[in-house]
Amino acid sequence: MDVIVFSAGIRPQDELARLAELEVGERGGIVINNQCQTSDENIYAIGECALWEQKIFGLVAPGYTMARTTADVLTGMPSEGFKGADMSTKLKLLGVDVASIGDAQMQTEGAQEMVLQDAVAGIYKKL
Repeated sequence: MDVIVFSAGIRPQDELARLAELEVGERGGIVINNQCQTSDENIYAIGECALWEQKIFGLVAPGYTMARTTADVLTGMPSEGFKGADMSTKLKLLGVDVASIGDAQMQTEGAQEMVLQDAVAGIYKKL
């Protein structure tokens, strides 16, 4: 075996929210609505500490989208609100190129997957 990928997830830093008695998720994360407001409408949360529809986003792009939504709300600009984020990503992990595009978690009804694996050549591809 050449590579083992261990994905442990992230743990939201929500201690301050707990001290402020904001609503937090069962497994952590500051609960937000589509405007990134917490259970106190005057407090907003974005990024990896924010829990939206039971989801924590461990990528920077959703945090940027949340920041844009929050800025629009705070400045009175029209906003559709936060509607989730494209979880596609590309990175290099221990010298190995890794990419995720589309519904990588197979959550869409009718989603299908195809896997190409060649252990000798060191190839693993999943669509």
